[in-house]
Parts: sequence; C-alpha cells; structure tokens
Amino acid sequence: MDESIRRKIEARAHEIWEQEGRPHDRGGVHWAQAEREVLDQMQADDASALTADDAAKPVAGTGPIVETLSPEAAGSEETKPKRAREGKSADPVTAPAGEPPAKAPKARKKKA
Repeated sequence: MDESIRRKIEARAHEIWEQEGRPHDRGGVHWAQAEREVLDQMQADDASALTADDAAKPVAGTGPIVETLSPEAAGSEETKPKRAREGKSADPVTAPAGEPPAKAPKARKKKA
C-alpha cells in the first residue's frame, strides 16, 4: 500500500476513534472503516476528474473487432465455408431447412 494512502487511513481511523470517545479494543473496526472511506473517496475523486469530453472519447482497443481479408484470401478454398453433404444430416442444428434430422445409426450388438 502506498505510504501516503496508509497515512490518510491512519489519520481517518484516529478521527473515528476520537469521535467514538476513544474506546479500547476497536482499532481494527476503526481501521477498516477508515480504509473503506479513504479508498471510496479516492475512487470518487478519480471518477469526477473525468470530464464529459474524456468520457465521450473511445478507449483504444475497446471497439468492435473487424477482420478484413485480402481479395486473394477471400476467394481461397481455406476461407470458404464447406457445404454440407447432400441429404439428411444427423445433427438437428445442421439439418437442411424443412427436413427432419436423420436418425443416428444403430449400435451393433456384440456376439457372445
């Protein structure tokens, strides 16, 4: 933890301790409360430091990923989707539209 942040937390914990009448055995509670307050305040300060212009600017690397292919690659066999075989498909997702999927082949029985 940064030393300046630790000092802020320590000072705030001391304030809380004094406000509660300087009780004994509550140092951990005061420290945890002070830590939450200081860190929350730092986050709020960071967020308010953004101007409307900053918030409207796109962050590099966060836009949509667009893959472009060269004309040679676009027409190559490697990039073309493969056509399904004619007939019925065993996979209901890839079955041709309007046709029910083919039944899965039956398992062979083992001879004893």
